[in-house]
Parts: sequence; C-alpha cells; structure tokens
Amino acid sequence: MENQTDVKQAIRNWWAEYPMTYGYEHGFATYTKEDGTVVELEIGTREFFEFADKTFYNWNQSKHNEKGYFGRIFDYDKYVGKPVLEVGCGMGCMAMNWANHRARITAVDLNPVAVSAAKKRFEIFNLDGDIREADGEELPFEDNTFDYVYSWGVLHHSPNTKKSIAELYRVMKRGARAGIMLYHRRSLMYRFFTEYVDGFVNMESKFLSPLELASRYGDGDRREGNPHTWPVT
Repeated sequence: MENQTDVKQAIRNWWAEYPMTYGYEHGFATYTKEDGTVVELEIGTREFFEFADKTFYNWNQSKHNEKGYFGRIFDYDKYVGKPVLEVGCGMGCMAMNWANHRARITAVDLNPVAVSAAKKRFEIFNLDGDIREADGEELPFEDNTFDYVYSWGVLHHSPNTKKSIAELYRVMKRGARAGIMLYHRRSLMYRFFTEYVDGFVNMESKFLSPLELASRYGDGDRREGNPHTWPVT
C-alpha cells in the first residue's frame, strides 16, 4: 500500500494542476457561450467566476429556490451571523453564497490553486470570509467551533474519508448540523458507466483495482483520471 502522505501529496498536486473549473474539459477554463462561440478564460478573473458559477448552478437547478442558489438544501436564514465551515471549497462558489447570506464563512481546501482563486473571488466580489489552505483530515480549528459544517463532492477524494468526516463532527458545536455530499458507488451512473462500460465492456477491471477504476474514470477522466476517488456505499 502506498504511503498515505505520498497519496495525499499526489492528490494535492493533481488538483492544483487540474482545479475544478466546471469547464468543457476538467481543469481548464474553456466555456461555450450561448451563441455557440468558445471562450478561453483566465482563472481568477470575474468573467471566469461568472462562467464557472453559471455552469455549476445549471448542473444543480433542482437545489435552488427563491432564497437563492442551493436554498433547498442550505437554511441560510438560520445561520446569519453564525460561523459556518466548508471543507473542500474549490474556487469558492458555495462559500460566496454563504457570505452573500451574511454567514461568518470559513472555507478550506487542500489545493493551493483553489485557495488562491477563492481568495481572489472574495476580493473581486467584495465579500468577507476566512479562506485558507488546510487538510480536511486535520482541520486547524478548535473543538465545538462551528454552527454548520459541510462538504460538497470532496471527501471521497480523501485517503481517509472516515477521518475527514470525524474532523467535521469534531469542530461542530453541540446541536450544530452537518451536510456532506459524496459520490455514490451504487448509483446508476457509477454502476453503468464505471463498472459496466469501463470495467466490464472495456475490460479495465482486469487491469485496475476497484479503487483504481473509480479514480481513473472519475474526475479528470480525459487526463487519465485523478489519484484517489472512492465513492461510498
């Protein structure tokens, strides 16, 4: 088994090279405009954030309501003025929504490129928030710190997902709540595309372990996959 420190460093390096841009190709800021023209944007600019956010919001339309983006799953009104933590903030889209709803948002990510971009986002949109580089398996916060903690599509990339989730609960106050979204190993998408098409039809399972198969055909599949993706059951 690979050393966990080496795996984590590989994860950090890969996501720094191919950050979550929601572009046409993973890690690149290429988008198609409504008139069909293709634009290549610079990561960290206002135009980049607007294109990336629009794509991300469109992917999750069922979760929005009159209260705002992701208003069906996040009770923004309940946490006005209260400390909220996001683990794995990426480029800061979700953290921005919490800041716009006047939560005291803290956002962390293992990827320094994402942290830099998220900080730039908050500067461009004149938002308040504490954004820092940190390891979700070893959060730099005291016990009982936050009223709400969440992580969206991130912790299945951790070599120790169980430890990362335990860390979320450690920093929660008594009576606080948590929201965790993870890829689902028994979903139709995973069972059909990853296990059946890639694993069985294309016979990749003869050469790759289940973990390697999930990682190879998860985020960044056009770039030979990423170092670690293990959806949960």
